[in-house]
Amino acid sequence: MKVKYEVINSEYMSVIYTRLAGGTAPDVFYLEAFEAPRLMKEGAGESLNAYITADFNIAGFEKRLLSAFKHEGKIFVNHKHFSTLYLFYNKQAFKETDISQFLKILNNLMRYFQRLKVYQNKYGKFYQYGCQQMYLQI
Repeated sequence: MKVKYEVINSEYMSVIYTRLAGGTAPDVFYLEAFEAPRLMKEGAGESLNAYITADFNIAGFEKRLLSAFKHEGKIFVNHKHFSTLYLFYNKQAFKETDISQFLKILNNLMRYFQRLKVYQNKYGKFYQYGCQQMYLQI
């Protein structure tokens, strides 16, 4: 098997939709959960159900994420990750339950992340693992 890796630098989903319409889409590509329903409804992908055997432990996958990529009982995409982009909490509930350490942790979170190591790849690009930005309103 030969794999061709291709980078789409901008307008990612527009490029994918155009290639799907033209019959030149990649066999495997990244897909956000928000885009999945349209593509599944249009029949743009292959169901993975035939590949999910008893040996494949699907119970280990996050059910809510997996359901985002289901259509008519068939699984079309296997999620790779999820992230928390925003954190909302009920101030009154935290106050009533006296969870004071939680607020202290949130106030110091960016300081902790900034202490994480910075990496530079072979092309000179820098990466820092942790959190790049966090907007917190208390």
